[in-house]
Amino acid sequence: MLQIKFNPESRTHVCQFAGKITSAACPPLAAEIEAKLSEIQAGQQNDKMAFDLAGVDFIASAFLRICMLAARQMPPGNFIIINSQPAVQKIFSIAGLDGLTDTH
Repeated sequence: MLQIKFNPESRTHVCQFAGKITSAACPPLAAEIEAKLSEIQAGQQNDKMAFDLAGVDFIASAFLRICMLAARQMPPGNFIIINSQPAVQKIFSIAGLDGLTDTH
């Protein structure tokens, strides 16, 4: 459900999610993301993090918390949500988190 890849050119950790992100799926996802955030912060680099939601068709509200956690722990401008489906993008808009998403 979660695969994390590092792009050395852009220094971006791309977290690729797939399927439905339910409330039950969020605790283990949060643990993986928190571990990666700790690793990034310990690295003393200006790394970025991107959540790639191309394969996601549903997100629970608990996933919004994970997104906010990541956005707060990364330096301003170093966190983005990419490739979200229209229905998922709408959830971010309703929650007022559309500023975290790349709609291009």
